[in-house]
Amino acid sequence: MEKGKTKDLLSFLIKYWDNKVSPINSIKEQDNLLKNKILAEVVNDAIQYKKLEDKGEYSVKYLILMAKLLMFQEKTNYNKAYMFRNLLVELEKGKDIFKIIGTATHR
Repeated sequence: MEKGKTKDLLSFLIKYWDNKVSPINSIKEQDNLLKNKILAEVVNDAIQYKKLEDKGEYSVKYLILMAKLLMFQEKTNYNKAYMFRNLLVELEKGKDIFKIIGTATHR
C-alpha cells in the first residue's frame, strides 16, 4: 500500500484546485485547456505518482485527468463552488466512507 504517495497525490490536487482552477469563459479557453494544457500537464503530473500506477482500478493519468476536468467543470458552473475540493480534503484526511459520501452528496 502507498498511503503516503496517495496523500501526496490528494495534496497535489487540492493545491491545483486552489492555485490553478478558474472558470472557463470562452470556447477558445476551453479548446486551449483541452487540446494543449491539460493533457500535457497530466502526462507530467503522473510521473510523480508512478508508484501508484498498479495499485488501483484506474491509471494515475486517468485519475488526475478526471479530477482536473471535474474541477474546471465545477468552477465553470459556479465560480464559488467547492464541493469537489471538500471531497479531496476528506479523502486526504482519511475520513470514513460515510463522511466522504456525505461530503460528496451535500449531506
